Amino acid sequence: AGSFRADVWCAGSAPTGACCDQFAGTCTEGVEVGNCIGRWVEGGTCDPETFFPPCGTHACCNRAIFNPNVIICQNLTTEECDQTNDGFTTLGKFCDEVECPDAQYFGYEGDCLSEHPTPGCQNPFCTAAVCDLSVDPLCCGTDFGWDAFCVQQALTLCSEFENNALCATSKTITGTGFFGFDNTNAGTDGPTHPTCGAADGAIIKDVWFNWTATCNNRVHVSTCEQTFVDTKIAVYEGTTCPPTTADLVACNDDRCGLQTLALFDAVQGQQYLIRIGSAPGQGAGPGQFRLTCGPPTNPACPGSGGCCGGTGTPGCSDATCCRTVCACDPFCCDTEWDSACGTIGFEETGCGAAVLCLDSCAQGCPPGPVAGFEPPSGVVDARRPFDEETGTILQGIDHVSIIAPDGAEADCFAFCETDTEGSDNDIASVSDMAGLHAVEFLRPITPGAATTVTYENVLGGTTTLVYISHPGNVNGNGSADSDDALALVGFLSEIGTVPWGLFSADIDGSGTVTSLDLWELMNLLNGARSGMAWDGTGRPSPIGICP
Repeated sequence: AGSFRADVWCAGSAPTGACCDQFAGTCTEGVEVGNCIGRWVEGGTCDPETFFPPCGTHACCNRAIFNPNVIICQNLTTEECDQTNDGFTTLGKFCDEVECPDAQYFGYEGDCLSEHPTPGCQNPFCTAAVCDLSVDPLCCGTDFGWDAFCVQQALTLCSEFENNALCATSKTITGTGFFGFDNTNAGTDGPTHPTCGAADGAIIKDVWFNWTATCNNRVHVSTCEQTFVDTKIAVYEGTTCPPTTADLVACNDDRCGLQTLALFDAVQGQQYLIRIGSAPGQGAGPGQFRLTCGPPTNPACPGSGGCCGGTGTPGCSDATCCRTVCACDPFCCDTEWDSACGTIGFEETGCGAAVLCLDSCAQGCPPGPVAGFEPPSGVVDARRPFDEETGTILQGIDHVSIIAPDGAEADCFAFCETDTEGSDNDIASVSDMAGLHAVEFLRPITPGAATTVTYENVLGGTTTLVYISHPGNVNGNGSADSDDALALVGFLSEIGTVPWGLFSADIDGSGTVTSLDLWELMNLLNGARSGMAWDGTGRPSPIGICP
């Protein structure tokens, strides 16, 4: 058994829409579905300002049948072009706006934005622009390669890159609406972020846009249903290049199938960098993204029935929530607001009200991936637990960074320690920075104890992260003993590694690892200064005491 979705009509005439002739480049309105040769869109219009996708989404350049030295342009989708072409690159242009380059500029290899020893580059449009006699014919000469000058010319002259393949040359966009992108030949110059989905948060082949907010509102940046590329989106406050995780205000991957929707609260007049790229291991290509202040309008919003469950009809009663969800999953407004629309989205995509409409649905613990980031879950903190001077003030882990769904509140996290030395410990505060949550404790975790932080989402799912303070246990195994001294000596001699970096090796808490840490380790194992000999003690475990 399984689930499916389908568009059906039960009585009367078939719906009519816009019929696009992919070869002639013409568009006819009012054609019944099934009677169109080409591509058909219900309720569409031939006006290119409002019809999306337009008649023909790409320029597909092929050799002419009558003469293989002539290249002709056809309006085809990516799939159609792949089925008909002979190795040429499909580009995100319309055929009524561009002519294909001469045949001599096809067939080159190499990234247009990277130096390589061979002439030309794999994008024939860009090769033609750079290698025209009025620019630099040497970039295509048989005795020359594609050098740094050719790369700079590509950035300047090739509209395929829109001068935005690098953060430092981000393209300025204004207002709201649809904006084109093409990351076919883009490199990667942005950082990775732990909250940006799988593959360690990496975004590859990125292109950049600089946008000044025109509103104080929740902004939607979406590639949903607007490209074949498996996109990832990150948004940063400010225009510093390269941006850092501290600048990150939104990041998302695969919210609507292989495409995505990123949301952030904009401040009017503030500049933002919008970064669009591909998921690691996936291809690149052309497409469009839509930027709106607030969710896009939808004729089904508001509908009838609450947003936080299935209504059985298109849309729901809260107009803002309705439009937000339907921008991510049109099925919820085109066909039916089902239980997936009211919870976490179809096939748990995150396109549901429980994730996107926290204010409306009053659910502050959305479902999603949870992981310890700094330090990671399972860390064993071998550093001394008390200050050197008085030996009474607790030291060690007093805050952690946790990847959790954006919007998760402090009461979503629960705290537990297997033992308490001194004052009670608990979570003091939780701050959310685009899904990276800084969790502060009342004091450092108890030495010789296991500490857990558990996240429980609205659907009852839980994730428990474990942090252990076991002074002297450098190798992180089952006990603290003389083997830990050997492990630290090996680390100081650059032979082998300890499992948790500074948590395992910076015994005196100085911020660097030196021979003094070995001295302090011997003090810990023998009980000097700490008041307790840690040699022979077992590694704490939360099992049976904490969740």
